[in-house]
Amino acid sequence: MIVSLRAVRLAPLAAAAVCLFATDAEAVAVASTAATPTTIGSVVAGQAYQVTATGTVDLFRGFNGGAGLTFTADGKPTYPFPSPYTGFNPNGLDYDPTQGTSFKGPGGAGKLMGEFLGSFVSNPTTADYFTIGLAWTFVAPTGATTLYGLVNDVTNGYGDNAGSYSVTLSRVAAAVPAPAALGVFAVALAGLAGAASRARPRPA
Repeated sequence: MIVSLRAVRLAPLAAAAVCLFATDAEAVAVASTAATPTTIGSVVAGQAYQVTATGTVDLFRGFNGGAGLTFTADGKPTYPFPSPYTGFNPNGLDYDPTQGTSFKGPGGAGKLMGEFLGSFVSNPTTADYFTIGLAWTFVAPTGATTLYGLVNDVTNGYGDNAGSYSVTLSRVAAAVPAPAALGVFAVALAGLAGAASRARPRPA
C-alpha cells in the first residue's frame, strides 16, 4: 500500500473547507399587527441556527404627522420621538410611557417595545419569550421543533401598528476545525504514510 504524500498534504485543507451557513434560508414577514406568534421555521434539537430580522415597524400608525413610532428589531427608535414618547429616546423602553410602567408587552420586563422576540412554543407565556433582536445564533434545545416570532408591543396596542420585520432562519453547518485540530490530523496522516513506506518490500 502506497499513500500519496500529495494526498496527505491536501487532506487537512479538505477538512478545513467546510461551509459555515447552509443555503436553506427563506424570509418570513412578521407583521407588527400580529398579537400572536408567527411561524418562522422548523428546527431540530441539537442543530445550530442563525436568525436575522431586518426592516422597521411602526407602533403608532399616523403619529407625528405620519412619521409614526418606528423601531428596528433591537427595539431602538429610528428617529428622536417627540412628546409624549420622548422616553423611548435613544435606547427604547420595555413599557408604553403614555400608559405607565406596568403596561408591558407579551415579553414582559426587559423586553423593549418594538423588539423582535422568539419562542419555541406556539402559545407562549411571558416566560417562554426570549430576545432575538437583529440577529441571534443558537442551538435548538431538546423538544424544540419550531421557532416562532413576535413584535413586542403592549397588549392593547397592536391594532394601530404597521409594517413587518423580514425574518430569515438559516441552518448553521459544521464549524471549521481549529488549527490545533488540523495539526493533529496532519500528524496522524503523516504517520500512516510513514508506516506504508516502511511496509514496502525491499529490492532483492
